[in-house]
Amino acid sequence: MWKYIPNATYSHYVVINLGEVVEMCKISLARNDDNANAPVKINISISEDNVTYSDFGDCDFDNELDGFQSYSFSELQRSDRYIKINTLEKGLGGENFTIIGEVNVGIKN
Repeated sequence: MWKYIPNATYSHYVVINLGEVVEMCKISLARNDDNANAPVKINISISEDNVTYSDFGDCDFDNELDGFQSYSFSELQRSDRYIKINTLEKGLGGENFTIIGEVNVGIKN
């Protein structure tokens, strides 16, 4: 669900519900092509219940790079349902928005 909050200030976040508990191996993010409004630093955390989150860590995000940038969960060896992406440092955009073009989640078989 997307919710717009007028005059929201940094930082912003999105929670992705995978629909079921899965063992994730990576998350890949891409900016919108030719759009440097994406953040330059993000924090990724994961949860089984959307209440208690485990911090995966802060990650640099190149907001001038087209294509996917991947972050590996392989060493965690755990299963979760929710991913929270929190934007920590903004790109060229203003205080009240951020842009991430695509999110892909790699799931272990």
